[in-house]
Amino acid sequence: MISIAISEADGADPLPICRANREWIVERYKVPTMIALKFLDHEAPGRGQEAEADAKVVRHLHECPKCRAWVHRIVPADAMRRQKRLSRYCCASMFCACEEAKAGNTNISFELFRGEDPCWKIDGNYSFISYCPWCGRKLPERPFLED
Repeated sequence: MISIAISEADGADPLPICRANREWIVERYKVPTMIALKFLDHEAPGRGQEAEADAKVVRHLHECPKCRAWVHRIVPADAMRRQKRLSRYCCASMFCACEEAKAGNTNISFELFRGEDPCWKIDGNYSFISYCPWCGRKLPERPFLED
């Protein structure tokens, strides 16, 4: 299990409200990369009271300068960049298929067919898929990220 420090950068104890929110998110998400993904407002599992608690904690992390700095301190910069990109996709599987495709895995890309019609391609073949094969969400009529 990864140990994530709750303390301030100088080792001091955080304010009680900060400590409670940090402990809650560390207990719930366990690893810095998942904390970063939640911090970047990507949907996370949970319904009802769990979703409300998530929203409250994330709101605090965004609004509190010390907790914002804490998130950036516990998450390596390269992991934060990756999670920020991942948060723009409908799901992690689509992110991997679009950005991290490896030999033998599905590669999904976007192209304007004939320069005007949005087209999602699978393994380089025009497929015109409209929904994510993994999560079922409707795909946008543009790339998830403009490069």
